[in-house]
This record gives sequence, C-alpha cells and structure tokens, in this order.
Amino acid sequence: MCDVIVIGGIFAGQAAAIQLARARMSVLLIDAGLPRNRFADASHGFLGQDGKAPNTIMREATAQLRRYPTAQILQNDAQKVARNGKTFTVYLANRAKFQAKRLILATGVSDTLPDIPGVAERWGKTVLHCPYCHG
Repeated sequence: MCDVIVIGGIFAGQAAAIQLARARMSVLLIDAGLPRNRFADASHGFLGQDGKAPNTIMREATAQLRRYPTAQILQNDAQKVARNGKTFTVYLANRAKFQAKRLILATGVSDTLPDIPGVAERWGKTVLHCPYCHG
C-alpha cells in the first residue's frame, strides 16, 4: 500500500510524483513508456526545457525522482483500476497489482489515426500532429 499511484510518467506524471515525494509521501509512478511526444526531436514551450529532446527531459526528470527514497518508478502498462472502499487497486499488464490511498491519472492524450494508407508509417515524421513540437 502506498500513499499515491501516478499512472502516466511523462511530464505531468513526473511533476506530480516529484512533488509528492518531496512531501515524503510514498508514490509509485507507473508508465508504459510510449509518450505521445516520442516522435518529436524537441519539446517547446516547456519552461526551462525549450528545445530539448523529450527523452532527455525525461531521463533528467527520472534521475531527479529516483533521488527520493519514497518514490518508485515502474515501467509497465496499467490495464485496469478498481476502487475498493477508500483505496484503489491498479492492475498491470504483467498481472501485478498495487494499492494506494489516492490515484492520479496523468495519461495525457492519445492519437487515433485515420484509416488512410501511409498515415501510420509517416506519423510524427512527415504527418505532424503538434505545432509546438514540429512547427
């Protein structure tokens, strides 16, 4: 049992987890490792990080979060969440389950691609979805 489980470990999830860890709360950050910005060469409009590669920002954030003894990071896919009275149970793709008193969903946005031949292969390369990353 931990104080908080954060599902989604990219910018918002990492920011939430580090604040909780600084408050000495036990926090488990669960992330599937497929950020929406994985196709972008640089992130823009993010204070203090403008122009940095998203994976560089995440590596630095992960290293900072790992310094807090009350924080854990787990790379896996959260499949299901159930509320059991005053606690939450998160079920992972590997069949593991974890419980927490609170839950933060920081899963971001996912893209649903149109059924047009060639779009999936070009997504994030020449078919662009984010004017801030690619503009």
